[in-house]
Amino acid sequence: MSSVRRVVAVLALAGCEFVRAPDGGSYACGSNADCRGNERCSSGLCVVGGAGGGGGTGGGAAGGAAAGGGATAGGAAAGGAAGGAPIDPGAPCGTVDAGLPNCMFVTPARYDGGLMGRDGADEICQRHAGSAGLTGTYRAWLSVSGPDGGAAARFGGARGWVRVDGRPVADTVADLTAGRLFYPPLLSELGARGGAAAWTGSTRAGQASAATCNDWQPGAASPAGTLGRPQNTRDWSFNPVTAGSSCDQLAGLYCLGVDRAQAVAPPPAPGTARRAFVTEAAYPSGGGVAAFDSACEAEADDAGLTGAFLALVAPAAGVAAASRFDLDGGPWARVDGVLLAFSAGGFGTASMLTDATLSVTARGHHHPDAGDAVWTGASSPTSGGVHTCAGWTSTSDAGTVLGTIGSAHDLQNGFSGPSQACHLPRGLYCLQQ
Repeated sequence: MSSVRRVVAVLALAGCEFVRAPDGGSYACGSNADCRGNERCSSGLCVVGGAGGGGGTGGGAAGGAAAGGGATAGGAAAGGAAGGAPIDPGAPCGTVDAGLPNCMFVTPARYDGGLMGRDGADEICQRHAGSAGLTGTYRAWLSVSGPDGGAAARFGGARGWVRVDGRPVADTVADLTAGRLFYPPLLSELGARGGAAAWTGSTRAGQASAATCNDWQPGAASPAGTLGRPQNTRDWSFNPVTAGSSCDQLAGLYCLGVDRAQAVAPPPAPGTARRAFVTEAAYPSGGGVAAFDSACEAEADDAGLTGAFLALVAPAAGVAAASRFDLDGGPWARVDGVLLAFSAGGFGTASMLTDATLSVTARGHHHPDAGDAVWTGASSPTSGGVHTCAGWTSTSDAGTVLGTIGSAHDLQNGFSGPSQACHLPRGLYCLQQ
């Protein structure tokens, strides 16, 4: 593929809800009066958009904003969707104001690796930002070869990045490079969920990888470039599965504002929120569900958390993990305040991790790389158990009795992943009852 101007699609998302804290406060609300002008109060939480409510993002049915000078599949525009006003991306981060953080987004348009160098990628980011009404300077998270070519070095003077829905991604460059993310950087400049990959040419530490598509020039002599995964809080900059991807492949770009240095943190979780964490230690099957529950209780006690905690695992074949919990209670939040879903019932949907990864331990540590895998036993919290290591009593290493695992750092695969032998130690998701 000869040019960066190859764009496959620009998608706009209409009719979906985005939650944001009103005026820097909590998500909680009692009525629409507690929320911002384009928000409404839904189930005690301020939301933007949704059916019959505050509208969605995008510019019509096919939607999309022209970006990078290329043709789009869906036309232009950052207009309103049918049924309400558009999301105002300028509210959380879109104007040059010393009191606001920087925006971070992933382009919905996808490009091959011939980006006309890093300057060309920056131009693409600037155009995407401008099409959505985001002011200020934007740079691509993109590395080039050489000792000073790392992406992280491009953002040393900036601090505080949020998505256009207002949810924080990371406070500092050090947090970005250490995988200490609050919410994954998967939203576009218009608030739609982006694609599965973004060009970075970077390691997890934000340094240049060995694959930078000949420093992003067209007709790259180098056959490979490194991609990140926007749905993953650990592999967002470097996905080892796609570290050597063909430069003809199409992927998005991460675009980060650089004008501001404003600390960010999650807004306070609702007072009804229950705690959730991933264990620091890993545990093999063999002692049944009771042994997993005891492990959750022990780590909660060691961290000073009160209340009763159970392991979020399917307890047996045909029995759902969600059946162990009250889905009519308050939502679950990590110990750093990040809400995993904005209702308890939403946390039990097909992908489980609908808003943030459950990648923080009871002590507030981000889960180590070695402990990414967690026992789940099913494809989702509401699905009946399939591979549960015989109700978590088996210690088999023969591969005939298996247990399903999820990934603590991945939004899409947080619950559903491959099945593995039962003797292997794996982490646990622990939820307060």
